[in-house]
Amino acid sequence: MNSSHLMRNALFVPIILAAAWKLLSKSKIEKEFGPLKTAKKVNIQKYMGSWYVIANIPTFLETGAHNAIETYTWNKDKNHIDVNFTYNKDNFDGELIQIQQVAFIHNEKTNAEWRTQLYHTVKFPYVIMDLAHDYSYAVVGMPNREHVWILARNPTLEDDVYNTLKIKIADQGFDVSQLVKIPQTMLKH
Repeated sequence: MNSSHLMRNALFVPIILAAAWKLLSKSKIEKEFGPLKTAKKVNIQKYMGSWYVIANIPTFLETGAHNAIETYTWNKDKNHIDVNFTYNKDNFDGELIQIQQVAFIHNEKTNAEWRTQLYHTVKFPYVIMDLAHDYSYAVVGMPNREHVWILARNPTLEDDVYNTLKIKIADQGFDVSQLVKIPQTMLKH
């Protein structure tokens, strides 16, 4: 490991910890709206696989994402979910970014509340707020209403479905004016 790699990591850890503090602290909006409503029951095996990120209120890591795809794989040996988030930075031909995470089921009654861990740091809430009966789309949010993701099995989502999801997201206290549609092509990474 060279010194520039160590320096980059040394600078990155405080950024992650500062983001964790912000994401884990209760926001005014969270106090006003209460806990996020979740999907009633998530079949973990059906949820596994690749999901296109259709739109989001992005984290600092996702700004400028194109072709954003989250892939979930059940790790039977370790009893957790391996998460691989990939996207092209700033355009379709941009640098391919890959972010590995681990997710743990937090609420085993519904399987709709997880905790994700990035770079072996703090565990962040991952709440499946809405889920199509056929698992064709999902909405995932953070309890502080800072970030939300609309996911789909295909790179596009019908406008009427997208608009209905936006209304549901707004009803849970998210500022949907901050939603960013993610440019997608038909190719998976």
